Amino acid sequence: MSHRNPTFGNFFDAFATILFSFGGASAFPTFQVDMRNPEKFPKAVVIGITSKSVFYISKHLLQTHIVLHLRKVAIHNRNETSHIVEGSVSCDFSSGLQ
Repeated sequence: MSHRNPTFGNFFDAFATILFSFGGASAFPTFQVDMRNPEKFPKAVVIGITSKSVFYISKHLLQTHIVLHLRKVAIHNRNETSHIVEGSVSCDFSSGLQ
């Protein structure tokens, strides 16, 4: 795997991405304090992260299935077209002529 050499701009892009990804964590204490049963907060976080993960993994699997199916159809259609272009398709018109 090859990587680009880091530049000044790339560093700040990466740093901003890291800060953005952890931006919601600062709201956790507020949510926990506002809960009716704060001791259930860890359970709520696990349920939230699990459901989000299941959603994204399912979405990815569905997208992968669709893309692979469309790729298979495109390859099949390309193969059929290439036979026509090469002239390897034979048509029997004589059965209708009597």
